[in-house]
Amino acid sequence: MLLLYPVALWLFFRKHSTKTSYLPLFFIIYSLITSVSISVTRFSYAFDYPYYSMASRFSLDTHYGVIGVVWILIKTYWHNISFINKRLFYQKYLWLVLILCFIILGQVWTNIEEWHVGYYRKKYFENLIRIALSGDYSNKKEIALFQVYDQQWIIKGLNFLKQHKLNVFSE
Repeated sequence: MLLLYPVALWLFFRKHSTKTSYLPLFFIIYSLITSVSISVTRFSYAFDYPYYSMASRFSLDTHYGVIGVVWILIKTYWHNISFINKRLFYQKYLWLVLILCFIILGQVWTNIEEWHVGYYRKKYFENLIRIALSGDYSNKKEIALFQVYDQQWIIKGLNFLKQHKLNVFSE
């Protein structure tokens, strides 16, 4: 997908698409900023937990980039597609259709995976809320569920949230 971003951006500016809409450009920029942010913040996990550093839940933010790329490619090539001359279409644009189908199938597969994982993720976060609201931070096993190496940070953070009535303590 990252290889299609430069191609789509080049087509976007080459075809002077800025005269009609900036939205596909903004979609791609949002997706790139999200991808770079995730890569930078999760880089330390990549060595210890390679699957955690680029988990499927992060790829859902790339949908906008996919929409932007598809939008630019369709807008660029739509007027060139001759529905009468099918042979020309298959020779020139089949690669484009195959790439788009591959990307869309990957996005659908990721969404299905996230739907299955979502239930367990919700239970996990409900358990974290229960631990935070309990006020008993002596159980190191429960505090470890917050996934921070120094458990004192968790305890200090939870006490700060409680003191200032923030997050789950705001009710």
